[in-house]
Parts: sequence; C-alpha cells; structure tokens
Amino acid sequence: MNSPVRALHGLIEPGFIRRLAPLALPIAFQNLLTSTFAAVDTVMVGQLGDTAIAAVGAAAQIAFFINMIMFGVASGGAVFISQYWGAGDHRRIHNAHGLMLLATVPTAIVFSLVVLFFPRQMISMFTKDPAMIELGIRYLRFACFSYIGSAFNQVWAAVLRCTEETRIPMFANIAGVLVNVSCNYIFIFGKFGMPQMGVAGAALATTLSAFVTPLVMLLWSLKKRNMLGTGFSQLFTFDRAFAKTYAVRSLPVLLNESIWGIGYTAYNMVFGHMGTDNYAALTITRTIENIVFAFFVGICNATNVIVGKSVGAGEYEEAKKHARSCMALYTTVSLCLGAIMIFLRDPILTFFSISDTVRATTRIMLLIYCIELVLRNTPYILVVGIFRGGGDTKTGLKLDLYCLYFITLPLVFITGMLLKWPFLVVYVLMLLVEDGLKSIIGLRYYRSMRWIQSVVEKH
Repeated sequence: MNSPVRALHGLIEPGFIRRLAPLALPIAFQNLLTSTFAAVDTVMVGQLGDTAIAAVGAAAQIAFFINMIMFGVASGGAVFISQYWGAGDHRRIHNAHGLMLLATVPTAIVFSLVVLFFPRQMISMFTKDPAMIELGIRYLRFACFSYIGSAFNQVWAAVLRCTEETRIPMFANIAGVLVNVSCNYIFIFGKFGMPQMGVAGAALATTLSAFVTPLVMLLWSLKKRNMLGTGFSQLFTFDRAFAKTYAVRSLPVLLNESIWGIGYTAYNMVFGHMGTDNYAALTITRTIENIVFAFFVGICNATNVIVGKSVGAGEYEEAKKHARSCMALYTTVSLCLGAIMIFLRDPILTFFSISDTVRATTRIMLLIYCIELVLRNTPYILVVGIFRGGGDTKTGLKLDLYCLYFITLPLVFITGMLLKWPFLVVYVLMLLVEDGLKSIIGLRYYRSMRWIQSVVEKH
C-alpha cells in the first residue's frame, strides 16, 4: 500500500496540508470526540440488552432525519458565508445567518411537537417488535426536545467554521459530550440518588447536552465578538433580492439533505423489519463508523471553507488546486484508516455487551466497511466539500434522486422485503450500488470543473 499512498501524496499541492490542518483538525477532533462518546453511550445502553440497543438506534433515526434537514439549511448557508468571508462582506454573512435561523428553529419546534405527541407512530415505522416499540416510545418522549438545541448547534457551528473559528465549536462540543456521558451514567443507572431511568435516562442526557453545546458557542462568541457574537441588528435586515438568491441557491441543498435523510431512513425501515438482532448489529456498526467518519468531516468542512473562500475572492485556479489536493488527501487517509480498522474491529467489539449472533454479524459488517471505505465517502467529499464550496448546490440533489430513489432504494426494498434475501447480502448490495454509482457520476462532473459558481458576483 506504500506505493499508492506515496503517489497520492505527490498530488497534494505544497502547503495545502499546512493550510488545511488548522481548520480540519479541530473539526475532526470535535467529531471524533462526539462519535467516541456516542459509542460510550451505546455501550451504556447495551448493558440493558440487545433490544434496548435496537430501540435507541431506531429512535435515533428520527433525530438523524431531522438533523439532516438542519444540516441541509446550514450547508446551504455555508455556501454564502464561506464565499462572502472570502469577499470580506460581513453584512451578507449576518444576513445569511438570520435566514438560517428562520429556516431551522421553527422547523425543529414543529418536529419536536410531532414526535412528542405521536411517538408510537414514529417508532412503529422501524419495527413491529412490541418490546422494541415500548422502549423506543420511552426514549422519544425525552429526546424529542433535543431537536431544538440541535438546530441552534448546526447553524452556529456553520457560521463559526465558515469564518475560520473552528476552535469554539470544538470546545463547545467537548462540553456537550461531557455533559451527555455524565448524565447518561447518572440517569440510565440511577446514580447519586437519581431514579434508574434506563433508555429514558439516555434520552434526557441527550436533550440536556443538545442545549449545552450551542449555549457555550454563543457565550464564547459574545465575549470574543466574532461573526457569531456581533451583527445581531443585521440578522433580519436582508433585502428581498438577497433572500430570493439565498433561497434559490440553498433550497437544493435543503432538498438534497432531506431526500437523502428520507432515503436513508427508508433503508433503516427495511433493515428494522429484518430482525432485532440485525438492527442491533447495524446500530453498533454505524456507531463505530461515525468514529472513523470524523476524520472525513474535518477534511470535508475545511475544504468547503478553503474552496469557497477562493471562489468568493475570484481565485478560481486556486480553488481547482485546492479541490484536487483534497481528493488526493481524502483517498490517502481512506486507505490508511481502512487498513487500520481491519485489525482493530475485534478489540473494539469487546467493549459491547451483546449476544454472539449480534457480534458475528457486526464483525462482518465492519470488515465490509473497511474494504469499501474509499468508495463510501467519495460522494460526501465531492458534494459537501468541493461542489458546495464552489457554489454548486444542485448536483448533489440530482445524484441522490437518480442513484438513491430510482435505483438503490427500490432494489433494497425488493430484495429485503419481497424476496427476503439475507440481511448481509441486502446490506452489501445497498453499499456497492449507491456508493459506486454516485462516485462514478460525481468524479466525472468534478473533472468538468462546472461546479465553480460564484454567488458573490451576483451582488
């Protein structure tokens, strides 16, 4: 593997890693910490049994879908903020910030109320197991309020990252995960005189930490007087022309993340009906995947800022060089992490209190993930890091419509629900078809360079 890695490293422009690192490392560390403590949460819940793991995993899919909508709004706003940061237009950054808040917070409140009043209907979409449904209802009644805190978190983290303030979201998330893990220990197991709440305790801890993170971000920013801590009078003073341009550019991103979230949730609905043990294995696998994914989140978000800043400043050739370096770095990191995780998967699984059946299935799923790692995140890096940084907000939407909805999702439904193929066969089919198609089409479009589309020039 040394030869391919050395060749890829040669494609990275001199100084790119040095420029990327101050942005990427805090973001990667933040997500690594969050994902690691999420794994600790899963281990704690795992003490309650396989059904509890599966129930919390199913309930978490609702939060996942809602967070994808919030991420869509934040990612759409990031297109404007990163490019206006490069152009030095602070007023438009504040305007974009205001529009992001208007789109996310009311939406999060509505979702919280829907889940609060209809938890049984929500969790029943993923399973027919009565025990799993009851545990899921208990979890959702506390966790639904976390969606509001997550809305502020998504928006404010995007504002800070796109204006190159990456340390504040990192430390805010550290505070959030410490609160989450501490409260999990106290509420799940009934420590320090508190009642033993089980899965409801895990949900309460999630909600408390969801509000701690944005609160720390805001208080720190007010003290530092950065782009988040200033300009409040300009948040909602945008003109109609800017609001229209913002909507036209950002709506495809919102739709993209929403339909991807719906599609991904539909996958999980199919898998949820293929057995509680299989869904428990899927929950654990994704918990571990998220730890590895943290490294790619750092690369992707930093690339979005660097590419967007160059496009906003009119330096298009620099943007192309940065994008090429990003792809080479991403591929190098993927090869290395995939090889490392093949050897670490067994030691990692020893931390989970699960049945032998769940352990065996999870072990195979992790091996599949390691082998497919390079292919897995290529569409993410292309769409979120490069295309959106360059101002192209429509290509990701087209990729998901064609590859996910027209091909992969029907294939998974037919093989999993109608033909009753084995769980692992359906899982591998989903990965190879969706990731393969998206990567092939996405790389062809990347080489065309049509993704460079400045939003600054229009104002």
